[in-house]
Amino acid sequence: SVWTGLPCSPLIVNRLYKAWLDFHKYSSSEEIVGKHFSTTQVDQDLASAQEIVEGLINDRKSVSGEFSRRCKDGSIGYHQFTVGPVFKEDSVLGLDGFIIDITEKKITEEALKERTRELERFNKIMVNREMRIIEMKTKINELYTELGRETPYPPIWEDDPDR
Repeated sequence: SVWTGLPCSPLIVNRLYKAWLDFHKYSSSEEIVGKHFSTTQVDQDLASAQEIVEGLINDRKSVSGEFSRRCKDGSIGYHQFTVGPVFKEDSVLGLDGFIIDITEKKITEEALKERTRELERFNKIMVNREMRIIEMKTKINELYTELGRETPYPPIWEDDPDR
């Protein structure tokens, strides 16, 4: 569950659910009710959050996605959300929706991305190293041939047991 702007501006937190308080690490709704929604936005994502809210008001349609959040203690959490405008007659009175915490998923994904980058760097180093060894073996073979001696290394395609 997430906040709603009812019955005031959609940008002012008015009513919260316990899950929202828990996700944002607030102990009571009194700590956040009446504050601008940007209070719980991560600085670098604030413009995107503002665009989402403006889109909800202007397009009058629900949206879903993933987003970051700033918790009371300053930590950053992540959640999936679905939020939509709440109407009274033809006016948008506020926003209402729900969030699902995906912080652990995001942390795990980032760790996997970092590990993948490390493995890609390692692979590139190893491939480059292997290519340099092939070049050196080829050069050694050329020098042996110039001296009229038998080459010490077979051509690279003979080293491959799958060929």
